Amino acid sequence: MDSDFGKREHKRLNNHGTWYDFQTSSIALFLNKTEIVRDIIRSNIEQKIDTKIDSNGSQPYEKERSKSMDYHIYNLQAFFNLSW
Repeated sequence: MDSDFGKREHKRLNNHGTWYDFQTSSIALFLNKTEIVRDIIRSNIEQKIDTKIDSNGSQPYEKERSKSMDYHIYNLQAFFNLSW
């Protein structure tokens, strides 16, 4: 969470940022740091889903990638894991 690379990945609007949140929340959950997990989940529900997924279901930061469908699914997988 404190590395420059980690801070950049956290801010990414594509699947990198979503997977960063999943990995960070998984580690926090393992360490019983539930407040960190709550903050990550709240930020994903309130901010990142609206930013990363359009009302028509497309993901603008994934559709510009070379394997667009794969990245759409990959990003959704991270969101599903976070919701679990």
